[in-house]
Amino acid sequence: MEQTKNRDSGSRFLLEMDIMMTDGLVHTSEFVYLQNDNKLCHLSNLQWTPNADVYLVVSLKNLGEWVKHLCYNLEDLYAQTHDDHFELVVVDYDSQDTNVESIMKNSALKRWKYIKKTGSFSRSGGLQAGIDYVT
Repeated sequence: MEQTKNRDSGSRFLLEMDIMMTDGLVHTSEFVYLQNDNKLCHLSNLQWTPNADVYLVVSLKNLGEWVKHLCYNLEDLYAQTHDDHFELVVVDYDSQDTNVESIMKNSALKRWKYIKKTGSFSRSGGLQAGIDYVT
């Protein structure tokens, strides 16, 4: 359970549960709200799409050690969830500290994209390049 407090409207809770079924583990989650008047309410018409693709877009230059750390963390996440619906997109502005593409190739990540850019580093330009790839 994760709680987010809001003085004006109440608290939001994310409830997550793993249920062991005969055919395997099922993970479920739901948001509920506790209003300031202590009334519990559920979101209506909210549809969760568990197989939606999630893209993590990163724009960087000379952050090779950080990319290694990020890849290790995403590998751990995949090992825990076995969720094939996320992809790391790295937009690299000609890093000189290490070979970022090689780090990604040598990782255990199932889905990734390396985009090499030249010129002056631009976080927003890199993010836009990553978004352009996704769309």
